[in-house]
Amino acid sequence: MIPLVTLLQASKGIAGIPPEIQPDVSLWLVLGFAVLNPAVIAVAWMLGRRADERAKLLVAAFAAAIAGVALVWLGALLRLPLFTTAGRA
Repeated sequence: MIPLVTLLQASKGIAGIPPEIQPDVSLWLVLGFAVLNPAVIAVAWMLGRRADERAKLLVAAFAAAIAGVALVWLGALLRLPLFTTAGRA
């Protein structure tokens, strides 16, 4: 059986351009960003303290998740060292 990496390196890719093989992203890095993302913490705290119903709590959680994704995207766009790796995940 041929390993996938060897198969991808041998392929021509789309329109003759070979595929770019990047190293794996550490699961611990992704979990660290998910737990310690300051945008998620700030938005969840600001919106969560006013949530007096279940639906409002769900909206606060989704808003915090979107803020966290936006921060990682902005960090990857600015090519900050840790954000570029986590942004690929």
